Amino acid sequence: MLDCQVLGETHNLQGRSIEPQRAKARGSGGPRGGGGGGGGGGSKKLYLGGLDEDLAESDIRDHFSAFGNVSVEV
Repeated sequence: MLDCQVLGETHNLQGRSIEPQRAKARGSGGPRGGGGGGGGGGSKKLYLGGLDEDLAESDIRDHFSAFGNVSVEV
């Protein structure tokens, strides 16, 4: 399962260490912009905080595509 492989690991993107978290639905006290992740287990959305604003979507996609299909929403 994708989130099992990604969550709990520290990833390095352009020299920055990031720790992906399961996205939470907006208004649930989770990270802003987390989308409709929720805790129901059906969503595969992840929250990636601390990214450099100059990081290209393609860099994120390339890194995480090793774990499965990826779509990026900024």
